[in-house]
Amino acid sequence: MSERMGKEANHVPILEGKNFPLWNILIKVELAARGLKEICNSDGPPNSDPITISNWNKLNIEAVQLLLSRLHPDIIVTVVDAITVKNARALWKKINDKYAAPTITNQGRAWLRWECL
Repeated sequence: MSERMGKEANHVPILEGKNFPLWNILIKVELAARGLKEICNSDGPPNSDPITISNWNKLNIEAVQLLLSRLHPDIIVTVVDAITVKNARALWKKINDKYAAPTITNQGRAWLRWECL
C-alpha cells in the first residue's frame, strides 16, 4: 500500500447526496493533497511510455479507491458500473453529473426565492 493510501480521509464526510457541496470541496482538497486530482481530470497517461502508463494506472486505482471510500453504500450502487469501478475520471464525472446538477438547480431556486422577498 502506498503512503498516500495509508492515510485516512476521515475529515472528508461520506457523500450521502444532500451534502455534495461540502463533500465536493473536501474531496478535491484530499485528492490534490495525495497527488490524485489530475488523475480524475485526465483521460489517461500523457504518453505511451510503459513506466508512465504503469504509474498512471496505480494512481488511477488509488483515486477510485479514495472516492469509493467516501461514498455511502446507496450512492455506490448508483454510480459504480463496469467502467467507473476502474476509471477515476469516469467515476468522478458520474458522481458530479448525478449530484452537482441538482445542487446548482437548488441554488438557482434559492436565489430566485431570495430575490422575490
